[in-house]
Amino acid sequence: MAWTARASRLIAGVLAMNALACLYGQSDVGKSFVAVYLALSIANGLRCFGGRAVHHGPVLYIVGEGEAWFQYRLDGWGKRHRKILHPLLRFFWVPQPINLDDDAEVGNLIESIEMTFPHEKPVLIVLDTLATSMGQGNENDTHDMKITVDALKRLRRTFGCTVLVIHHSGRDLSKGSRGSTVLRAAVDTELFLKRPKAKEPFLALVCKKLKDGAAKFDDIRLELVESIDLGVTDTSGTPITSAMVRYPGPPKPSLAQQFAVEHRRETLALLVKLGTATYGQLVKTKENPRGIPHDSLAKALHFLTADGYAEKRGKLYIPTLLGKKTLRRPA
Repeated sequence: MAWTARASRLIAGVLAMNALACLYGQSDVGKSFVAVYLALSIANGLRCFGGRAVHHGPVLYIVGEGEAWFQYRLDGWGKRHRKILHPLLRFFWVPQPINLDDDAEVGNLIESIEMTFPHEKPVLIVLDTLATSMGQGNENDTHDMKITVDALKRLRRTFGCTVLVIHHSGRDLSKGSRGSTVLRAAVDTELFLKRPKAKEPFLALVCKKLKDGAAKFDDIRLELVESIDLGVTDTSGTPITSAMVRYPGPPKPSLAQQFAVEHRRETLALLVKLGTATYGQLVKTKENPRGIPHDSLAKALHFLTADGYAEKRGKLYIPTLLGKKTLRRPA
C-alpha cells in the first residue's frame, strides 16, 4: 500500500518531506551524531539547526554499524534535554543493517514498518550507513548502486516519507560522496558534513544539492559536545561517556567587529583617558567632544563590563588591564 505523499518541509529550508537525501562526510567527522540530532528533533517536534521548524512525526533509524554504542548516543542527547520526559516515544531504531539489495528483505522491512506504525507512518527513515545497507553489493558498481537506490525509492514511495542515507566521502573531497554517481543523481538533497579546523569541536553542514529550485542554505555551524557523563560505568568501573551535536549559534564576531558598533571603542578610549568615571562624568566630560549618544554610551558600558574590558565599583567605571591592552590593538 502506498501512502499519500506529503509535500512540505521536514526541516524548514534544509530537508523536504517525501524526499531522498544523503548526508556524507569523512570517517569520524560526526555524521551519525548529526543524524541522531535531526532525527530526535523531528521525533520530539523540536526546532533545530538554529530555530528551523520541523514536521513533527515518528522516526525510524536503522543502525548498520556501531549498534552496541548507539543507545549511549541517545542517552547523551537525553542528558542534555532533561525536560523531555519521553524522548524516544516516537523514535524507533533497528540494531542491525538491512540489505537493500535483497528484494525480499526490503519487503519484510516494509511489512515490519506497517505493523510498527499502524496509524501514523514514519516521516523519516534513516539508514546508517549506505555501505552496511548494500549486502554484498559494490558501491562503485553502477548496477549495484542502482538496485540500492531503487530500494531507497521504494521505501520513500511506500510511506511518503523522507529517506536519509548516511554515506562516506571519497578520498578527493572535491568529488563528493564515495562510489557510483548514481546515488548523487538520484537524491533530492545532498548534505556534506566537514570539520573546518581539525582541533576545534565545530562542524559545518554544507548543502551540496537541493532540488525543485529551492535556494541552497548557508553553511550551518554545529558543535560536537563530547565527554557527556551518562552516569554509568563499564565492567572495570570506568565512567561511560558519549557525545551529541548541538547548534551553538552563529560564530562570535571578531574583536574588531565587536568594537565597531555602539561607540564601544570610543567609550573605552574615553574611559582609559579619564582613568575612572561615572556615567554622568562620561556624558558631560570635555574629553567627549564628539558627544557619544546617551543610549549608545549606556550600551557600550554594559558591553565593556560584561566582557571584562571594564569593571564597575559602585557608580565608578574603571578600565581593566584587558581593556587597556585591547585599546592598543589596531582598530
